[in-house]
Amino acid sequence: MKYFFIIFFFGLVPLWPQWFSKKDNFESHWKLFNEKRIIQSDAYRKFGATDVRLEPIEYEGEFSYFYNLCAHEDIKELSVLYKLLSFYDATVLLKTCSESKKEYLPELEKIAKKRVFDLLILPKLEILESETNLENLSPYVNELKSEWEKTIYLYSNFYKATEVLYFGKEREFIQTINTTLYSEMPESRRKVAIQRLLEDLKVHNKSSYQLFLYSKQNPWSSPSLVEENNRSITYYNAILSDWENETEPIIDEKEKLQSLRNCLLGLTKKTGNYRLLAYYGFFYDYGRFVGLQNVQNQSKVSFIKRTIYQSHHFKNRLDVVLNSCKNTANHK
Repeated sequence: MKYFFIIFFFGLVPLWPQWFSKKDNFESHWKLFNEKRIIQSDAYRKFGATDVRLEPIEYEGEFSYFYNLCAHEDIKELSVLYKLLSFYDATVLLKTCSESKKEYLPELEKIAKKRVFDLLILPKLEILESETNLENLSPYVNELKSEWEKTIYLYSNFYKATEVLYFGKEREFIQTINTTLYSEMPESRRKVAIQRLLEDLKVHNKSSYQLFLYSKQNPWSSPSLVEENNRSITYYNAILSDWENETEPIIDEKEKLQSLRNCLLGLTKKTGNYRLLAYYGFFYDYGRFVGLQNVQNQSKVSFIKRTIYQSHHFKNRLDVVLNSCKNTANHK
């Protein structure tokens, strides 16, 4: 799959004019979040932005239809794991299976396995020392890496209304950064490209926060902050319980997870406009991998879980969420 720089301009939250009428309010929240990760939100106040409700897109029926048509059991089992990373690609896999000749199916399975492996791995942004030592580029490259880490570890924890691919936007960011840093081009042109890319990341992150701060959009269409927080804590607790009950020692951070559970419960008793939806992205991204006992090949399941739960992004995002929760709990 090829990625294009222009992708950064798609899917960004519009900077709605009514939000800027409360600029001072926004800047104070923005500063508090950046410095201490305090998860206050004005979404349910009178001047909050109008809720944008999206009609749910039904994919399950199409997936089930082609699942029943596919005659290759290994591909069918693989598709169940594949759809955790890309529902669309998993459905296409089953459709191709149902339409292909029998002799092609082993090759199809091989291609799908590689794709699943590629989607499981979200590489860290490793910038060669030669790039950071360039006198004219060093400050911008270092800031770019810092902003990328915020994008992956902090802003990805917000609720995302739609998702096509697991870590889809984040992968696009990495690809674009690598292309910008390591393609052959004059230093002056690279500097301009890095500056533009840095600005795009900042706009994306600020827009993500702005949506959390002002939009009432949530996965349950809850009409009030109290109800939304109750639904959030119920959802989080269910995932935390599933993680605690895993039969294999796949999660090395169980003490932190227990600490997070206690902290979240404390936040539900705290007065103020604290919005637990700030952590929905974290739980949604990793909670989808719990269970899976019905998959016959449990070695594949174990590999996927170990890859995900021992990754740099899981560990770093857990630390960010836990620290944010503690800071919010202590905020007066």
